[in-house]
Amino acid sequence: MKPIATFLILLLPTLALAADITGKADIVDGGTIEIAGQRILLDGIDAPKFGETCGAGGTPWRCGQEAAFALADAVGRTWVECDVRDAGTLKLAIAVCRVGGPKGRDLGAWMVTEGWARAQRGTAYVALETAAKAARKGLWRSR
Repeated sequence: MKPIATFLILLLPTLALAADITGKADIVDGGTIEIAGQRILLDGIDAPKFGETCGAGGTPWRCGQEAAFALADAVGRTWVECDVRDAGTLKLAIAVCRVGGPKGRDLGAWMVTEGWARAQRGTAYVALETAAKAARKGLWRSR
């Protein structure tokens, strides 16, 4: 095999992961969106699934539904731009997604800041989670 052909074969998977996904987003749950049929997990966060409830020791409430609605409010009618970090599994991309362009609002950071998602350990979002807990925002309003 010629050196350039070998280089291209090795480079192709990297190019596929680096591809951006941009478009109108449908909200699946507080941590998952779908653009043009591609499901995308927001990188660095863990949000409740749509049907999940919260409120151990108190009155249960639909935290999963509220988290999804909060993400829908954050996205609004604007286009979402996602920087794919990993192809993921089960046909899911894992990405950092923003509204308002490449320097716009990071949706994962916003969800953690507003208390609608937990930060994955070792991410830049951990300090945001600590502040949301202290302010008893979103998920943190109940145990």
